Amino acid sequence: MSWRRPAGHPQRLTDETDQDIATQAFVLDRNRVVLVGPPEFLDKTWSGIRADSPGRDGRATDSLSAAGTPQFEQLAPGRRVLVARSALNASNEVSATGWQVQLCEPNERVYQRADAVAIRIFWISLGLGILTALIGIVGARHLTRRLKDLALSVGQVGHDEIDIEVPDGVDEVAQLGRAFAQILADLREERRELERRVAVRTREVERLAEESRYAAIVRERLKIARDLHDTLAHSMMAILSEIRLLRRLHARDPAALGAELERAEAVAHEGLAEARSAISQMRLSAVRETGLGPALASAFGKFIDRTGLSGDFSADEQAARFGDERGEAFLRIALEALRNVEKHAMATRVAVRLRIASGSHLQLLIEDDGIGFDPKAVLPDHFGIVGIREQGDLIGAEVRIESMHNQGTMVLVSLPLSPVAFPGSQ
Repeated sequence: MSWRRPAGHPQRLTDETDQDIATQAFVLDRNRVVLVGPPEFLDKTWSGIRADSPGRDGRATDSLSAAGTPQFEQLAPGRRVLVARSALNASNEVSATGWQVQLCEPNERVYQRADAVAIRIFWISLGLGILTALIGIVGARHLTRRLKDLALSVGQVGHDEIDIEVPDGVDEVAQLGRAFAQILADLREERRELERRVAVRTREVERLAEESRYAAIVRERLKIARDLHDTLAHSMMAILSEIRLLRRLHARDPAALGAELERAEAVAHEGLAEARSAISQMRLSAVRETGLGPALASAFGKFIDRTGLSGDFSADEQAARFGDERGEAFLRIALEALRNVEKHAMATRVAVRLRIASGSHLQLLIEDDGIGFDPKAVLPDHFGIVGIREQGDLIGAEVRIESMHNQGTMVLVSLPLSPVAFPGSQ
């Protein structure tokens, strides 16, 4: 036997002096009679009865039943021992005897060893837990330091044009750093593409703005040309006619020159007044100040007073309040149409109507009972009809001119608008 035992006690396998807690050795024959063992058991049949082992909480547990496996046995009331047996195999003769070697350990001793093992396991577990915690703390500090460095690197990206410092390794921090670096690269590429697109759009906007300015200049030039035609051109033509007449009178009837010079002076004063009126209209917008209806009514009243013709003017309440730049175009169209009536129509009556048609169209209608003309005919040095059509095209209005010989003339201007363009419309 390899473990230490006290001299003089061959049946005791431990150093305890108290046999009640000492581990004891037995040799039993095939009838379970004790051949070798403590004196109180010699030559006696082993009286142990297999029993369940109670736990420390008083509950029983199932005994081990496998052959050669230690099991608890009951010796006397209140005394239980852990028993392990094995056949004695020294030689053929000994094996034939059927003897068994038995080790017997008291229940208290079993639990003392179990407690010792439990305490040892506890301290080992505690030590391993502390070691694991220390390793975790060290690892966490290392990880948080790497995360802090990565956060500082990412934070500097917004202030300077620098790259993210990607940590070395293959752990989560390194993967996170690589992901941030890729996102930053993608964002910078998108920003460069956006800047390129903005530059292209800016050049396009500048080009369109330049074209818009040029278009505005062209529109102003056309407006000035129309105004000059409406004022100075008519006046100059009248003065030119007077000059021609004066030349004829100078050759044939010099005595009539005085009256005609007076007539020429009156024509010149009238042209000057019309030029000043046109300049005033360029500087001020009667339509924006009073609305299209009152502006048309004022122009029509002056026309009636100047020509002595009979006339009729009417305007819907909603249409009369219309007053943006398109209304100014309507007023210029009306003035040109009335001027044509005065100069060419030889009419006796004129009607002007401003109305809302179909709830969505602003319409201006000018009718006279004059001699009429051919709207399709192109007359050199006559720009009145051309100017009316140009004014309509500028605001997107439809211009319709109808006229027949000795049946008068009708000018209809129709502008499609949203219902909200008419104040107070339902």
